[in-house]
Amino acid sequence: RVTMFGGGAAFFASCLKAGLDPNAVADLSALRTVGSTGSPLSPDAYRWILSHVAPHVWLNPISGGTDVGAAFVCGNVTLPI
Repeated sequence: RVTMFGGGAAFFASCLKAGLDPNAVADLSALRTVGSTGSPLSPDAYRWILSHVAPHVWLNPISGGTDVGAAFVCGNVTLPI
């Protein structure tokens, strides 16, 4: 019943390359937000998250602030991806 999951872009790229399909093996209906950080999320990884994790989620890539434990650029729930 996780509602938010975050991982690095490299993690999502590795899942894509491994052919994983989390939605096929787990109930992800409570998931509302997927966050990504660490490096830019590739277009293929965006598509993988929306098709193999949850098409209904707010996909929220964030950027910056590793050294200070903050985020300088975040997603905007009012705008499309």
